[in-house]
Order: sequence, then C-alpha cells, then structure tokens
Amino acid sequence: LVSMAGLGWDYQHMLMPVLVLAARPLAYLTRSAFLAFDRTMGEDYIRTAYSKGLSQRHTVLVHALRNVAIPVLTAVGVSLRFSLSSLPVVEFLFVWPGLGLRMLEGINARNTALVATLAAAIGLTFLLVNLLLDISYRFIDPRVREIQ
Repeated sequence: LVSMAGLGWDYQHMLMPVLVLAARPLAYLTRSAFLAFDRTMGEDYIRTAYSKGLSQRHTVLVHALRNVAIPVLTAVGVSLRFSLSSLPVVEFLFVWPGLGLRMLEGINARNTALVATLAAAIGLTFLLVNLLLDISYRFIDPRVREIQ
C-alpha cells in the first residue's frame, strides 16, 4: 500500500515517516492539553464566570483557553524538540536524504567537521524554537508580560 523507503512528496512515501514522527508528540500534546483543560475548568474563576450567567462557549473561549495555552505551547515545544532529535533515526530507517542521515554518515566516516557543523545547526534550531516559544508566552500570558 505504501512505499517504505525513498524520498517522494506523495502520500505513499510520506505516510510512514510522518506517522513515526508524529505519533508520540501527538499523544503527548493531547494528554497535556486534556489535563490542562481539565484543571482549568475546575478553577474558581471558571465557576465565577458560570455563576455570572456567561455561556459555556464564552467562558471557554475567553477565560479557559488563554490559561490552557501556556501548557499546550510548552508541550508543542517539547514535542517539536523530540521530533527533531528523532529525525536522524527516521531518516536512516526510511532512507530520506537529510541532515540527520548526513550526521549519521559523518559519524560513521569520522568526519568531525561535518558532525560538529550539523550538531551546531540542530542546536541553533532548538534555540530558535525556544526563543519563539518564549516570545509567544509574552503575547498569551499577561503575568509573563509584567516580568522584566
């Protein structure tokens, strides 16, 4: 039904690698979003909003989602870092040409300059992800915005 190796931009070549890369992060993201939403819906300010007569839709959209966004964004960051760190293994298993496969080939060939360069590139990607998460925290949570 699907091709197990090689690079192609059709669903037959993309299905298995995408499933492998997305299965664990999707499960982690779903679990953390459910727990954060469940915890938030039990808070006093949600009960207060209901007692003021606000609808469930308004209460969830205005009061709950903003407080759920921080743990969900943190889970997205952790999941993205996990996917990036498992990328060399996925590229090796599915014979995808990419940074991870080149890094593994450089390790086998003892090419120190190539391995160091690719490790630095992946490390900079991790730093960029963390920077974008920190910036998005400031837009979402007013408590973080006040800290200087």
